[in-house]
Amino acid sequence: MALWKKIIIAIIAIVLFIGVVGFFVLPAVIKPLAAEKLSALLHRPVTIGKISINPYALSVAVEGFKISEPAPSANPFVTFDKLYVNLHGVYSLFQRKLILEEIHLLNPYVGVFRKDDGTYNFSDLLTKNEKKPAAESKTEPFYFSFNNIRVTGGNVDFSDGPYKTKHTVRDMKLSIPVISNIDYLAKNFVQPKFSAVINGTSFELEGKTTPFLDSRESILEINIRDVDIPFYLKYVPVKMNFDLKSARLDTQLKVNFTLKKGKEPVLDISGNVALRKVILDDRQSNKILRLPELKVDIASAQPLNSDIHLSRVSLQDIELAVKRGKDGAINLQKLVDSPPADKKEPAAKEQAGKDEAKQKKPLKFVIDELQLDAANITFTDEVPAKKTIISIAPLKFKASNFSLGKDALTNID
Repeated sequence: MALWKKIIIAIIAIVLFIGVVGFFVLPAVIKPLAAEKLSALLHRPVTIGKISINPYALSVAVEGFKISEPAPSANPFVTFDKLYVNLHGVYSLFQRKLILEEIHLLNPYVGVFRKDDGTYNFSDLLTKNEKKPAAESKTEPFYFSFNNIRVTGGNVDFSDGPYKTKHTVRDMKLSIPVISNIDYLAKNFVQPKFSAVINGTSFELEGKTTPFLDSRESILEINIRDVDIPFYLKYVPVKMNFDLKSARLDTQLKVNFTLKKGKEPVLDISGNVALRKVILDDRQSNKILRLPELKVDIASAQPLNSDIHLSRVSLQDIELAVKRGKDGAINLQKLVDSPPADKKEPAAKEQAGKDEAKQKKPLKFVIDELQLDAANITFTDEVPAKKTIISIAPLKFKASNFSLGKDALTNID
């Protein structure tokens, strides 16, 4: 037999051998071994429906993956229908580069619950590592490039035991075209997109960022519609002495963050915010605020530089009830408890706070147009012997070029 025929037969045999091992042998070996090792590591039953390996396309697919809660519970902790990963090429690994052409996670699910003692169902997995960190080595970093990252059909259930509340995330979608620390790719913007229905409210986030450059430039668009604010008030760490019966929030914001080496970070926010259907009473069910709609158009807000520029603020049909009790306290001052002062605070710390306050930039606050239409304001004073009630309705107020700057002129109607 000619030499070239032997070479061709050998190549065909190697290709067939790789195919047989990749398609049939490796999945049969890896599937039970992976399930066993993961079960021992996580202290939870792990099942894997199917593992598929394509040695020619350099792809791996894991289907029917499930991590259950520890016995006796059999509730799912983490599941997904399919995880598909496609490797760019083996040769890049020898160059200390991990390049993945595609990552697709289909229908993932995470079930989280917080117990009455404050721990979570995954708290046992967060073990503390008491070993001292190893000395930093001067080896070259491992480069990576993850491309076409997609998560579709994600769902999350979070049960909060202490608050007897359940939070849900449905139809979560996440896509990231590329994220890489390789030099020729690091200059490109990573463009993530995220959408989900969280507790019945639609969230949409879209942006782009360069996380591995010195500039750390990031742009994020936040579109939120009809957020039920009272539902989340229970997680505010400050004690509140009011009852917010209704409040809805809509946002269309663009957040631009830049962090350059040797310079202060810049955070610039623009867009609009709308607060609707606000009903706020005190704990005795006395009316304090009714606000059908508040709209704020933000031209540029830079909170890190104390620079706020609002193009327009409008309030419609607001009702405000202000009351001064017999003790002289105004009801608006009692809405939130202020933290007690720390009398044992060291003098050095107090002086440091004063020095820091001196270094802060003065607030630059500008509103191009401020409009208050059909307002109803009532002031009740119980300090005099005879209770006094002052009412202003309807009140129309309009101001332009409102500014806190020195020598600023504001037009008021």
